[in-house]
Amino acid sequence: MTERNVPGRGELTAQGAFSNRGGRAAIAVMLAALVAVAVVFGVRHAVPHYPLWVAVPAAVLAGFGLLAALGLLSGLVRVSSGDSSERAFFDSLVDALGDPLVVTDARGRAVYANGAYLKLAAKAGSGRLVGVDVMFAGFPEFSAPIYQLSQAIQEGRPESREIRLPQGSSAPVASPERPVWIRMSVMSGQGSAASYRIWRIEDISADRARQEQAFSRLQFIITYLDNAPAGFFSTLADGHVDYLNATLAQWLGIDLSAGMPMNLTTILGENGARLIAGVEARPGSAVTESFSLDLRNANTGALIPVQLIHHVDFTADGSPSPSRTLVVPRALARGSGGGAEISAPRLSRFINNAPLGIAEVDGQGLI
Repeated sequence: MTERNVPGRGELTAQGAFSNRGGRAAIAVMLAALVAVAVVFGVRHAVPHYPLWVAVPAAVLAGFGLLAALGLLSGLVRVSSGDSSERAFFDSLVDALGDPLVVTDARGRAVYANGAYLKLAAKAGSGRLVGVDVMFAGFPEFSAPIYQLSQAIQEGRPESREIRLPQGSSAPVASPERPVWIRMSVMSGQGSAASYRIWRIEDISADRARQEQAFSRLQFIITYLDNAPAGFFSTLADGHVDYLNATLAQWLGIDLSAGMPMNLTTILGENGARLIAGVEARPGSAVTESFSLDLRNANTGALIPVQLIHHVDFTADGSPSPSRTLVVPRALARGSGGGAEISAPRLSRFINNAPLGIAEVDGQGLI
């Protein structure tokens, strides 16, 4: 991509444009002077007695005409119907965005930039207005994102990329004290400006810091839950297990790193899964039930007597929501007492593991 100077956007642009415009102006003046001399001598040669006071003004006017034409062609002279106050308003409006912004044409030449982008270009050591590809050419972190954004906008798709710059990076948007996250985005103009591309550079480090802090906090909580002295799992409405803590996985001999899908039967066995799934629905309310079960380690076959505390919420139409279940070793659940305190859990355990179906019905035959 090429570079282009834009007038009226600060000292950076003015310095870059001075030498180019100065050279073009000198050439235009020389050509105008040659035309004026040629007109004078040409008229005097063609008409020897033609008055000099008529030939000289004609030559001067011809020279000014050529000078104006060259000025229009080279950009030194501009015909504008707009008001300077409108341009100042537009500049202040774009500067108010705060984020660096640059506009490039279809050939990739920078044609406009706000004050924040000009400061960024000055920090990068550029003496003139340049596009993002030129300003970040020496930094490999930007090469792939800028290429991808350029390809996307050529296909008519606005796109954005997030880039992380390590602490102390020499990139103009980096910081020596901390890592910096930026979001670079590009979009095309509308209407008559559809061939122009608008590039924006946003510093999203604060948002990323909040996200990382929230993620760290979540990881902290999950670590505590994973290593709790009791098992815990949650299930979806269809019975699939969407979370199983490390403690319960160790008891059951399940390898969580394998990523295998699990359901209630995987954890509780068929009898236990039926007990959980058979909790009576209470539309619009929550139900908490306790069950005594024997879980089995998949590797050793050892039985693990546990007490389940199962909690599930029901919607207004009686559909179950995702449930949460706490799994406590029965030795801990019964406390330090004995005798009658454990008779009910023992009876429940015996009934649930009996090799025959058992149900309690009332006088009308209802379970």
